[in-house]
Amino acid sequence: MANLVVPSVINDIILRCGNVGCTVTTTLRKCTVCKIEFYCGVACQKADWSIHRLSCKILSPEEYNLNIIHAYFSKHREIYRILGLTSIGFYRNYHHLPENERATFSSANEKFVHVLLRKVDSPPGQGLHNEVAYIGAGLQRIDTLRSPEALLQQLSDAFPSILLGFTIYDPLYDEIPPVTVFMCSFDWPSADERAMRPAEIVCLIGEAERALQQA
Repeated sequence: MANLVVPSVINDIILRCGNVGCTVTTTLRKCTVCKIEFYCGVACQKADWSIHRLSCKILSPEEYNLNIIHAYFSKHREIYRILGLTSIGFYRNYHHLPENERATFSSANEKFVHVLLRKVDSPPGQGLHNEVAYIGAGLQRIDTLRSPEALLQQLSDAFPSILLGFTIYDPLYDEIPPVTVFMCSFDWPSADERAMRPAEIVCLIGEAERALQQA
């Protein structure tokens, strides 16, 4: 991997009770059915039931993992954008290009970063995003995904953008589950962003995960 760029901000998360109007942010517990919504107590859960019942259901393992991946990516989007750009050689080959030559990046953007996550036993923090942690990442060709032509067209239409794929890996299973893909658009970075050594991005991801667990 090439040099990495430090993101300017790592966003913290503040969970609140799911009952509209309640501002409690501590001692929250998950709904035992959907395991997505949080409440401060039985009273608020009952008060919100007329709304929550419309979306509350027992999820299949695949649906639950998909929700986890979406929650995780939403909290770590900036770091993984940097990881993706760095892994595909953007900073080395395209970052310096003047505006009238940047379209060459679109024609060469045929790979995505496949990120493997692991389940966290008894996560210390609340929220679905805390139920997984980073294992590692590698480059794969977009044509290994479903409908690669459509994905490449979407990348072109949303220029500049990259594809990021996430999988929750379980060593007990022989096959890796399907990849959840995100289209990640970005503003062309300024030329003065500070570069990092490749290993530093892994430390940055770990720091961001721990910060959210303690929030």
